[in-house]
Amino acid sequence: MNNNAYIKICLGNLGSYNNCEPFEEWIDLPVDDWEPIFDRLHLSHDDKKYYDTSGMLYEEYFIADYDTNLDMEIDENADLDNLNYIATCIDGLDHNIVNAMYHFHYVWDCMSLYADDVICHDTNSMSDIAKEVYDELYSPQCDDLYPYIDFDAFGRTLDIEGYYYRGDDDKIYEVPDGIV
Repeated sequence: MNNNAYIKICLGNLGSYNNCEPFEEWIDLPVDDWEPIFDRLHLSHDDKKYYDTSGMLYEEYFIADYDTNLDMEIDENADLDNLNYIATCIDGLDHNIVNAMYHFHYVWDCMSLYADDVICHDTNSMSDIAKEVYDELYSPQCDDLYPYIDFDAFGRTLDIEGYYYRGDDDKIYEVPDGIV
C-alpha cells in the first residue's frame, strides 16, 4: 500500500460554470506547467484569451472538489501556486508523518528536511510510550520503582504535553520537541 502524501484537485472554469457549460478537470499536484491545463479548461492566461459567447473573458478558476490523505481542507478559492508549492514540499513523504508535522503547525518547506526525525512508535497506546520513555530515562537504575508507576496517567500526560499524533495506521508518531 502506498502511504505517500498526495493532493488532487478538481479545477474548474468559473465563467463557464456560471454559463452552465462547465469545464472541469481532476489534477494531481504538483504540476510543472499550468498552461496546457488552462488551455483544456479554456482559462485565459499569458497571451491566450478565452471568451464566452457573450464576449465575457474566462479568467477565473475555482476548485470544485479535492482529494487528499492529509488533515487539511482546501477552499474553492485556494491559490494554485500555494497548493502546488505544498504538494512539492510533501512529494514522496509518508502522509502520517506529514499529518503529524502539520498537526503541530510545521512549516511546509521544512517537512522534507525533518521528516526522518519523526519517530514512529509501533503502538497505539500512550501507556506503552510512557513505558518506553521511563525505560529510556530511568531504567535500570530505578527498576525498583517500576511497579509503582501509573503508566496510563504518565501516558496521558505525555499525550497532553508532548508532540504525538495518532496516524491512520494504528501507530503513534512523535515529532521531537527540537524540530517543532
